This record gives sequence, C-alpha cells and structure tokens, in this order.
Amino acid sequence: MVNNISAELQQPRPVIVFVNATRTWGGIKTWTLSLGHYLQLNGWQVLVICRPGDRLAKLAKDHGLECIETAFGFDYNPISIFRMWQIMRKLRVKVVVTNTSKCIRTGGIAGKLAGAKHVNRLGSYGDISNRLKTRLDYKLWVDQVMVCSNSLRDHFRKFPWLLDKVNTFHNGTEFPPMIPKAVSGGDQPMQFAVVAMLSPRKQVDKVIHAFKALE
Repeated sequence: MVNNISAELQQPRPVIVFVNATRTWGGIKTWTLSLGHYLQLNGWQVLVICRPGDRLAKLAKDHGLECIETAFGFDYNPISIFRMWQIMRKLRVKVVVTNTSKCIRTGGIAGKLAGAKHVNRLGSYGDISNRLKTRLDYKLWVDQVMVCSNSLRDHFRKFPWLLDKVNTFHNGTEFPPMIPKAVSGGDQPMQFAVVAMLSPRKQVDKVIHAFKALE
C-alpha cells in the first residue's frame, strides 16, 4: 500500500486522511468529497481510504483527491491497522477523520499510532451506544468529535466521556434564492425539497407529514 502513494501526495503540505469503511452511499461520503475538495484548494493534501470497488474511490479521483482502496476486515484487525499506519507515518499525517466504529477501530487507531489527531464525525443520535467497548474507543483513540448540529452536540455531551470532546461543525449549504409568489405564479403552492438518502432512519416521511399539517 505504501507504494500506492503518489509523488504529489508526498509534497511538503499538511495531510488529512478521511477513512470510510461503509459499503453504501450516504451523506458522509458526499460531505467527504465536498470538504476534501475545499481543503485541497486551501493548502492541504487530502487522502481518502475506502473499501475496494467503492464508488467513493472513483468520485474522489474525479474531485482531484488521492484515494487508496483497502480491505478493513474485522474490528481491530492488526493487518489493516499496520497497513494504514505505514501510510500515515510515511506521509506524517496531521489529521485523521473517521465515521463509523469500523473506521475508528482501524484507520483511527492507525492515525493515533502515527501521531495524528483523530477526529470522529457523528451524524445521527444513534451512531454510538453507551457500552464499555465504545467508551474505551473514545477515551483511547479519539481526540475530538464533530457533529453537524447543536442538538446533536447537546445530545452527545450528555455522555460524560464525550463532554469535553464534542463540537459543532455545521455542513456548508448553499440555499437557493427564495422566489416571491408574484414570480412563481401568485397562488401556486410553495415547493420544498429534501436532500437525503431514502432510508427509514432519515425519517423523510415525518417531514412530508409536517408540511401536510401546515395546509
């Protein structure tokens, strides 16, 4: 894997690594591409690590980001950790950003062992549970936790072992301009859109019912 590192990525610029072990497409991958591209334009070198054959690999390269595809295996897999540690040590990585517990227990550990700061991103109330294994992971391997809303921040700060680590990092969103009714056609109904993966946990149906109740 070390041989897969391009010469460009080894230039003397700070390196940030996004580790994603998920198999399906979700908002975190879109977020990774957007933030990674922004950081790349502002002085950082960005590396994405994902599973072999993941669509994220192709899209990362389309965004001008380096990507390495590798198997993650089971939690705390020493082979996976060693491979990622080799890369991160060689690049002198400054920051590692993880998502799921699988990411923490492979890339997150590798990053910490390589001397990088480990930031874990949580995007939903059910992303972690209050178990001994989870508490140890966050105590030993995670430096900071970032969430995309103040409500998530307040929720996770209820856990004493996360209280000093959780901070809000809002998603950057460009809102479309509001169209006055006079322009949209007078009495035509206001239109709205929800941009999210259509899965039960996103609860898009509740948004639709809420707007229905406003009629």
